[in-house]
Order: sequence, then structure tokens, then C-alpha cells
Amino acid sequence: MEFLRPKIIVKKDEEGNYILKKKANISLILSLLILFFLIFKGLKRMEKMEYLFNIEYIGTNIVAFFIFFLYFYVICIFFSKEIFEFKNKKIKIKKYFLFFCYSKKTIKIKEIVKIKYISTGGIFSVILSILLAEIFFKDNIQIQANTGLDEDEAFYFGAIIGFEGYRKFCEIFRKVTNRDRANIYFLKEENESL
Repeated sequence: MEFLRPKIIVKKDEEGNYILKKKANISLILSLLILFFLIFKGLKRMEKMEYLFNIEYIGTNIVAFFIFFLYFYVICIFFSKEIFEFKNKKIKIKKYFLFFCYSKKTIKIKEIVKIKYISTGGIFSVILSILLAEIFFKDNIQIQANTGLDEDEAFYFGAIIGFEGYRKFCEIFRKVTNRDRANIYFLKEENESL
């Protein structure tokens, strides 16, 4: 189900820094919006028939409202974007909900201990990760960094980007850090000071 996955766009700015952006599939977003419109029209019709606020059907209506708002959240997640910037030996991860940036993280490249791709496969994990994007991190890149806390911190980028997005990320990461394939997972060197 690769057509459901967002794409990774790689850009290089004037200063030579790489920027990776997660971009959603437009045809999927349009189909989600059409379905959203149909659900909304159905709710309007239920209100005219006095079914929507009827006490006899309150349990069904609560479940319907929950599904409706969960679906609305899915659409918002698809419109949201993530930006990953390599700048001056640092990595910046910005996460947006629609147009609002709700998370900015900065990591020094020398603090990175491990980078891995987390995948569970199948359409169920794609839908689950869309619905619960910040709770269950499925099919994305996990960056483990030693930030000076008791335990290493985990940073995530590219919810549901797929393995192709991970491949692009690894290519850019190797260009920026000048490291070979064997060292991409364990990046700490003995001669680097913390």
C-alpha cells in the first residue's frame, strides 16, 4: 500500500544545508476530504430527521461523533508536515499540525547514538499510525541521541514515510556526515568529544 504513504522531498538551500520535508499524497487527501464532506452531509440529514439528538439513539450517536472527529483528526494529520534540517553539525526537527508548529527539536550530530527504521508493515499499521500518530510511532525514522539525561532520548521523523523515505534519509545523512554505510547506525566515534 505504498500509494498511501507521504513522499519525502529533499531540497538544498543556498548555504548548502539539506532540508527534508514530508509531503502527503494529494489524491488521498482529496478522497479523504470528499468522504469528510459526505459524512458531514449525513450528519446534517440526521439532524433534520431529529435522529441526531434523540435520547433513544444517544449511544450510537456518541460513537458516530467519536468516529467523525477521529476521521477529522486523520485529515489534519495528512495535511500536517514534518521538516528535517541539517544545519551546522546540528539537526532540527519541526512538526506541524496543519499550519501550527507544535514541536521543535535540535540535536547535535555528535550526540546521535543510533538511527533506525521502525516498521510494522501492512495497511493496519498505516491506518493506526495515522490515527494515533504521536502515540504509536510506526513506519518512521527513530533517532536515538545522548542528550545528557539519564537515558538516551528518542526523536522521530517521517510518520508513515515507508522504507523509500528512509533510504532517501540515509543517503542525505551519509552526504552530510561523510560516513559510510557501516557507521550510519552507530555514529559515536572515539575521537569526538562530547
